[in-house]
Amino acid sequence: MPESSRLRTLGLPPSQLVAGACRYIAQHHAAQGRDLTRLTLLIPHLQAGAAVARALRAATGAEVLLLPRITTLASWAQDIPVEASVMSGAAREAMLHQVLSQRGWFAQADLWAIAGELNGLLDELTRWRVGMPDSIADFQRRIEAAYRARAGASFAFEAKLVYELWHAATRSAGSLDVEGAYRLRLGKLAGALRDPLYAIGLGRLTPAENEFFERCAARIEVTCFVAESEPSAHSCAAERALALAWPALLTRTLHERAAELRQADRSSALRARLRLFGAHGVEQEAQAVDLAIREWLVQGRQRIAAVVFDRLTARRARALLERAQVLVRDEAGWALSTTSAATVLSRLFDALGNDCYHRDLLDLLKSPFALADWPRAARQQAVWRLERRIREASVRCGLERYLRLAEKTGDAELKQLLVRVQRAGRMLALDRRKSLPAWLEAVEHSARALGVHAGLEHDAAGAQLLELMRSLGSELAGASYAVSFGEFRRWWSRRLEAATFRDAAIDSPVIFTSLPAARLRAFDAVLVIGADAAHLPGPASAEMFFNQSVRRELGLPGRAERVRALEEDLLGLIANAGEVLVTWQRTRDGEPNLLSPLFERLHALHQLAWQDSLIDTHLPALLAAQAAGRAADASALQSTPPAPRVPAAAVPDAVSASGYNALMACPYQFFARYVLGLRALEDVQEALDKAGYGSRIHEALYRFHATHPRVSDRDSASAQAELDGLSQAVFADLIADNYVASAWLARWQAVIPGYLQWQREREAQGWRFHAGELERAITIATPAGRTLRLHGRIDRVDMHADGAVAVVDYKTQARTKLRGKLRIDGEDVQLPLYALLWGGPIAAALFLGLDAPVDGVACEGDIDALARAVAERLGQLFDRIHEDASLPAHGVEAVCRHCDVSGLCRRKYWA
Repeated sequence: MPESSRLRTLGLPPSQLVAGACRYIAQHHAAQGRDLTRLTLLIPHLQAGAAVARALRAATGAEVLLLPRITTLASWAQDIPVEASVMSGAAREAMLHQVLSQRGWFAQADLWAIAGELNGLLDELTRWRVGMPDSIADFQRRIEAAYRARAGASFAFEAKLVYELWHAATRSAGSLDVEGAYRLRLGKLAGALRDPLYAIGLGRLTPAENEFFERCAARIEVTCFVAESEPSAHSCAAERALALAWPALLTRTLHERAAELRQADRSSALRARLRLFGAHGVEQEAQAVDLAIREWLVQGRQRIAAVVFDRLTARRARALLERAQVLVRDEAGWALSTTSAATVLSRLFDALGNDCYHRDLLDLLKSPFALADWPRAARQQAVWRLERRIREASVRCGLERYLRLAEKTGDAELKQLLVRVQRAGRMLALDRRKSLPAWLEAVEHSARALGVHAGLEHDAAGAQLLELMRSLGSELAGASYAVSFGEFRRWWSRRLEAATFRDAAIDSPVIFTSLPAARLRAFDAVLVIGADAAHLPGPASAEMFFNQSVRRELGLPGRAERVRALEEDLLGLIANAGEVLVTWQRTRDGEPNLLSPLFERLHALHQLAWQDSLIDTHLPALLAAQAAGRAADASALQSTPPAPRVPAAAVPDAVSASGYNALMACPYQFFARYVLGLRALEDVQEALDKAGYGSRIHEALYRFHATHPRVSDRDSASAQAELDGLSQAVFADLIADNYVASAWLARWQAVIPGYLQWQREREAQGWRFHAGELERAITIATPAGRTLRLHGRIDRVDMHADGAVAVVDYKTQARTKLRGKLRIDGEDVQLPLYALLWGGPIAAALFLGLDAPVDGVACEGDIDALARAVAERLGQLFDRIHEDASLPAHGVEAVCRHCDVSGLCRRKYWA
């Protein structure tokens, strides 16, 4: 910062910067007593305002003090009106997108990402007063010189892209850009000041800001307080160590700096202040953060800060803290896109853009924001009925199909709900191209139609989302560039990612914040979360255009300036903290993960100077104790299979064939399904699976044999054509929904000739089709005299010419598997139960494998005797259940693999 007679720059140690500056101000304005309102005090960010105000009160010794204006330079300037029109960042980004689209330079790329990157680059060029040469050739030569490479097509294209878009932006409607307007406001502000101006720890200033202070100094007293870049006699021991680890100019080796440090301080001042902890994975790092913060709270620490570099770890740590009833004030916030308020609009776009695909539609309607103008109970019941009917009818998508379901069942409330969805879709009109402000207006109208807007208004994140929509609409007012819905959605997603939601309703001694926002603030304890090389200082170059050498050539700040700013902020943070814990993941996804080079350098210097490590030993012991406690808790959990007993009044008095099979396969499965009545919801058939394939074949064969009980009466070609046509009709709706289902139809069509051949051979043996899909029920008596109703559906009954009866169960399984089912009499109860349900003598029972080659697998022995034995066993089992016998979980892998209640028995804890 330039020095003049009325512009003073005073350096202070980082630990004394705020207090020292406030003492200076208090001494120089002691004559004004408790009224400092004529002064203006500039700070780097508004979060530091409270700390500076406290320091001013302490410096003046006044219990009541009329504070000066305490603000940031950008906030102060924003209040100054300018006469010229200002093109907002959003408007210029849209203009750049339009130019890129018209030029066709990036055919397959995300133009919004490129436009956003270019927008930021153009802001930087204006901010740092980088002028463009008179010709593109001069600019290209400058770029090539910076790249230190010969002329090439890639350099020429990059130079042409930036040059043309810079000129397009500067010529746009004669408007000022945001940076140009900021410079104009600073100029007007400097000319209007009459009273002394102070600034504390502002960091690196832009040319426009430097000019502002110079112009102010020509009229008034200006004093800027900055942190000393080199340790002085007033610096504390910790500051000396930090300054030598992170020097402004690297002129000496690490060993030389360690020797100087050892000579200045016989013992380490950092050892009691700073600890490093390397975790094994994100979960352990989050647990370490949780434990450290709770321990500090128990110790009575009043101001605890977590400086966040890794948001994933921070979110997990926050969840652990909230589980322990520790609230967190999150100043860093999180992307607005991750809030449930933003998600409901995403679900709205998904549902209306994908023909109301059932999952998207149900996700939308289950949101607490949707239909917020309806009574909650009515809304929930209507959505539940919609889901049930969609699942029962297996409707995958299509608003018109859902409406027909509502009309068919006479559900007026459900129809009203779906009509609102239909109206929301018409208002959004996804098939039209619209300008960005028109899209925003359409989204708002659509949200109102579905009651989403009312829900968002009563939510903190939702209110911020609506405000974002309004402000963007205002910034883009008058923009006529039309984009498709896909382009609008990409733009909107970027805006949500860039916007930050902060919950201002929480007040807590624990704050999560960013490193820049911690500047000038003092804390009792500080956590630095995610201090690995990937996050601190981060990737070498995140810019899409211009490498570091080009940025230096153009006069733009680069990685070196960014790293130096990080070092200065870290030095100030540690110097103003009572205790600091730095965490990182020593291993990430099983791979080694390096500590940040900034802390690696500090640790190495500390070891060289004092032969002492900064690696924490206290926290690992706490984590080990916590892990031991969890292991003890886990061992106390259920370690044996559950075996519930059923009160006599709750024992079912009816059972189906599948229920009997469940009782034999796993008694606990029977308990969950048929005693507790638990059922997994039916899934909408996204794509045809083997079970669905089998049910369609059942239907085709039933319809075929109901019309043609004797296939031998027709010639082979006509019979095959008839069954083929019926099969196509049965599969038609599935194929219309998902063409992949045609592969299943083709598979069945390949089996049809073999099936008809088998049917002819069977008819030649005297058998003919008698009935199919036959619902039957019988009552059996148990040995204890109780009655039990047995019910089920028989796939097929054949009648012989001599009056004998056979039951047939269609299967789409291989013959070897079917033989396995019948290897032990009574193990699979399907065929014996069919025989029981028929209610008369059975000559034969067989599985018919509907796969090439088509063949039957018959149940050997006396099927009637086996059926009687199966019925007797069923009665005995139910008597035992009535008599308080337990129903244990067997845990057989082959059964559990297809069980929908395996989570209820907690098999993974005892198997």
